[in-house]
Amino acid sequence: MKRILFIVALVASAIGAKAQGMEIADSELNAPVATFVNGTFVKSMIGFDLKKENVKNVVKHASLPEPLVINGVTYQGRIDIECDQDIAFTTLAELREQNFPGITGDVIYMINGNFITKDAVSYKLDKAAVKKCELLRSGEFEGIDAKFSIVRVMTRKFAPSVRLR
Repeated sequence: MKRILFIVALVASAIGAKAQGMEIADSELNAPVATFVNGTFVKSMIGFDLKKENVKNVVKHASLPEPLVINGVTYQGRIDIECDQDIAFTTLAELREQNFPGITGDVIYMINGNFITKDAVSYKLDKAAVKKCELLRSGEFEGIDAKFSIVRVMTRKFAPSVRLR
C-alpha cells in the first residue's frame, strides 16, 4: 500500500508538468543520439528552448562510423546545434547545490515532470531557461521509510522554438 501511495504521488507530480505543455517522451530523454549545443554535450534538448531565429546551423548524423561513448553511455548518432544565443550551461548537481546546499544522501532528479532514470550526470541545461527548482523529501510522503530527496527542475517555455525529431 505504501508503494502504491508513493507511485500515485510521483505520477501526479509528473502529470502537472505535462499539463503545462512541457511534455517530452522518455524515449527522447534516453535516445541513442548525442546532442551538442555550441560544441557542449548536453545529453538531451530538455532544459533548452532555443529560439528559431538564433539557430545558425543544425547537423544531424543518423549514424556514426564508430559509436560515441560519453560517461559510459554509447551513442549511435549525433546532433550538433550551433546558435547565436549566449548559453550558460548548468548541471543537475550544480542546480541542487545552488538551490539546496544541505541535501545529503540519495537524490532523484526530475526535469519538467520527467524522471531522469539514467545518466543524470550528463544532463546540462540552459541556466536562463530554469524557471524554478523544488525539493521533495521522502519524509513528505506518507508511509515511505527510505531516505532520499527529489529535486524537481521546471524550465521556461519560449515560443517559437526549435524542435528536433
